[in-house]
Amino acid sequence: SLHHCAQVSSLRVAALVPVKHLPRLPAALVDLLASPHIIKVGCGIQADVKKLEKEFGFRCAGVCDLAHVARHMQDKGVAFPNLPSTKKVGEGLQSLAATFGAVMKKPKKVQMSNWEALPLNQMQQQYAALDAYAAIFTAVSLHALQGRGRLRGRRGGAAGSKEGREETGQSSGRAMTTISAGFDREERQIRPGCTD
Repeated sequence: SLHHCAQVSSLRVAALVPVKHLPRLPAALVDLLASPHIIKVGCGIQADVKKLEKEFGFRCAGVCDLAHVARHMQDKGVAFPNLPSTKKVGEGLQSLAATFGAVMKKPKKVQMSNWEALPLNQMQQQYAALDAYAAIFTAVSLHALQGRGRLRGRRGGAAGSKEGREETGQSSGRAMTTISAGFDREERQIRPGCTD
């Protein structure tokens, strides 16, 4: 499964760190994960966070489950752009990204492949990077939607979103893969090599 590979993404690049093969995490990654000022997002990420904390002996801070945020927003009356008002927002990253018009192609063959392999093959790298980028895309979209105040029956002001900072660090001599990814507005899909 994907928990053998830590995925870190900005709006422009995703880094994949093969944590299963490391005796300890790179200091820069620990600093990033432990910082309450850098928000870590995903869907259903609590189990992965607890596993990292237990295996590597540190405390993650600033963790945000996007599915929880989306459910809370919907409960407060926020309308999602590509979701009928009678339908509940999805729990998974793929369905959440779809509520903002993004299509994620997640082949089952890749999902079920050997994630302990080193190095990961190109399809696994793209899958993991796109998953990480989709989390950032969805978080930024949720933030923008919340800022616009798209509440049923009420109008709010416009809000902008700031691009996330990229964090870099050494990978203790181990391979760290970086992949460019983005949202192709014409094809409405998240894909590698796209620079929005």
